[in-house]
Amino acid sequence: DGLTSRHSVAVIVSPHHPAGMLSPERAGETGALMNKRETFEPAAAQDWRALIATLGPAIAGIGSVVLADIFQQTLFSNLDNYPLTVLLFVWLFGTMM
Repeated sequence: DGLTSRHSVAVIVSPHHPAGMLSPERAGETGALMNKRETFEPAAAQDWRALIATLGPAIAGIGSVVLADIFQQTLFSNLDNYPLTVLLFVWLFGTMM
């Protein structure tokens, strides 16, 4: 039936990994090769600085899109105002970077 899952293992033979090194004994539970010394533990709780470092760029990007959309007519209607144009360039370029 279509509800059962079937796993297949691809065997890759290269000069760097002879066929003997890719034996099923070295494969993980799903058949994929893995580093048996590597353990996967739950992620540690983050402090507020790490959370800001992780979410800060996304919040700045979303905020920039919202501000540019709300003030679109005011910000982009007169690009002959050079200080405003330079400020817009620095703001948008900084957000993209």
